[in-house]
Amino acid sequence: MSCSLGSVWGIWRPSPAAHLLYASPVTDPVLVPMDADDTRAVQVDILCYIDDFCARANLRYFLWAGTLLGSVRHGGFIPWDDDIDLAMPRPDYEEFIRRFAVTDTGYYRLFSRDTHETYGYPFARVADDRTQIAERARLAVRMGVSVDVFPIDGWPRGSAQTRLHRIRMDLLHRAVSVWRSRPREGARRRLKNLAIRAARPFLDRVPVRLLTGAITSAARSIDYSRSQHVGVTAFRYVERVPRDAYGTPRDIEFEGRTFRAGPQESAVILTRLYGDYMTPPPASARTHRHFHSAYRLVQPPSIT
Repeated sequence: MSCSLGSVWGIWRPSPAAHLLYASPVTDPVLVPMDADDTRAVQVDILCYIDDFCARANLRYFLWAGTLLGSVRHGGFIPWDDDIDLAMPRPDYEEFIRRFAVTDTGYYRLFSRDTHETYGYPFARVADDRTQIAERARLAVRMGVSVDVFPIDGWPRGSAQTRLHRIRMDLLHRAVSVWRSRPREGARRRLKNLAIRAARPFLDRVPVRLLTGAITSAARSIDYSRSQHVGVTAFRYVERVPRDAYGTPRDIEFEGRTFRAGPQESAVILTRLYGDYMTPPPASARTHRHFHSAYRLVQPPSIT
């Protein structure tokens, strides 16, 4: 089945009392809550747009992480997941950002370190401007429901260089994690809370874009095209797999649609990320963890 953009928008209608949710209905949009199905439908529309954009620009991209796992194990979203993750080889990723930023993409907006000074993540997002999310994160910026796009970078050759690169990436990700973290309740978190409180006074003096910029610089320092092993290292998973595991994108099914976004060896990638990936986690661990709340922006009729 091919993508049909905007299908969710054609059937959705605000509730009769939607205008009561916002203070100034004449000039401001109404924020109407979206449920998980609404959010997923918007994300699939974004994925369809990215798929078409990459096909036209001859750019490679892959379903990644929980999205790849969902495709293989469930044929779409993991039932208790609520986001879409994509990955691109670094050369394609940077070309994607360059082209997307200068193309009329309608209500889809790219967020990256190169396009928004207040955006602090070392990966990109494509968001739908007709929506808005409320994230409880210190790095959060105002944007709509989005799809994450991660760069795939190279790894150095040799065990010693590989070990040093992993240590460097781990330390940088831990620094960002502490910068973002807030102490929480619970006996098991006491040691971590102590570490956060000890490191926070120092890290608070460091702009987070400096930290995430260091992650980007370290990740991209290894040439993807010359590396035998590659992976998404600009994210805390610090993935490392043979480059051939990604290879040339092939067709893959997701939510009843076919995308040219499947790695050549999905099993290798999923095993590296999740181990026994075909066995679902216990019911207690099947929780939504990304969007805390999402809203559709609706311009109400003028009041005369």
